[in-house]
Amino acid sequence: MSESEPPALTPDQVSGKTFRRYNLAALLLGVVAIGVGAPWALAQQAAGPAVHDPLGFAQHPRWSDGKAEVARYAAVRTIYGGEREFELIRIAVREPYDPARRVKPDTSRPGAVDAIKTVAVHEVPSGKPYAYRQQVICRVAQADPRHLFDATSSSQEWCGSTFSLLVRRGAGFEREAHCYFDGLGDWTDRVRGDALVEDQLPFVVRGLSPDTTLTLQVLPSILTNKAAPTRPVEATLSCRERGVEKTVPAGTFRCAHWVLEVAGAERHFWVAEDDTRPLVAFDDGITRGELRSVERDAYWQ
Repeated sequence: MSESEPPALTPDQVSGKTFRRYNLAALLLGVVAIGVGAPWALAQQAAGPAVHDPLGFAQHPRWSDGKAEVARYAAVRTIYGGEREFELIRIAVREPYDPARRVKPDTSRPGAVDAIKTVAVHEVPSGKPYAYRQQVICRVAQADPRHLFDATSSSQEWCGSTFSLLVRRGAGFEREAHCYFDGLGDWTDRVRGDALVEDQLPFVVRGLSPDTTLTLQVLPSILTNKAAPTRPVEATLSCRERGVEKTVPAGTFRCAHWVLEVAGAERHFWVAEDDTRPLVAFDDGITRGELRSVERDAYWQ
């Protein structure tokens, strides 16, 4: 037989026995997979919402009404040495997400998942002739809001612009930043481990049961004009008080008071204990805010 000729078929191959044997083996493997996988899937379904959304807040039908939650806060930040009052806008909306392309698909496609996108828009008087504008966007899994798909932060002022991007890569994140400050410039690095980014907290905390205490790795907020590399640090998130009466411009609410203890500091979040669980007030170490109004709106139309 020359090198160019294919090998001769065996009698079993000619008769089809080999073909049937391989297909039978594949069929048996499929049956075993179903037998093992189906009970696991049913158990997962019966287990209910993920541990980081034990109240099913992120999976509530209201997120499927085609609108976004738009919350406005009377807020205060320190900019250039002075406390500046401004209106902070927080948006939360359900939308599809394509992890492979890192985009919102316009049409249904394989691999797309349900995500909740949160946006925080800071446009702050600076005490100078221009406003100080920053925005941070987090896209998290609707099934488990602690699972971050990606986050972006942008900062613009007359001095320059800064942009940073955090993207999930396997068991960690890839981080990229472009900053106009000397000594920073353009850089990339890796954040290892399944850390929670501080900027997720205003949404994540709304789905937690008050009897929950979490010890977790937290990556400091990426909302900054000086995008320096940072690393996750250990933190504890717990409910300090329940039934706290909190009066803000939007009214009076009975709240759970949540505290994140991280790196010797505390972040505070007051979440109303009603069905929609709005974030009523907060002090996240960068901004203090009190709820002024909240509505559902298709703001992009």
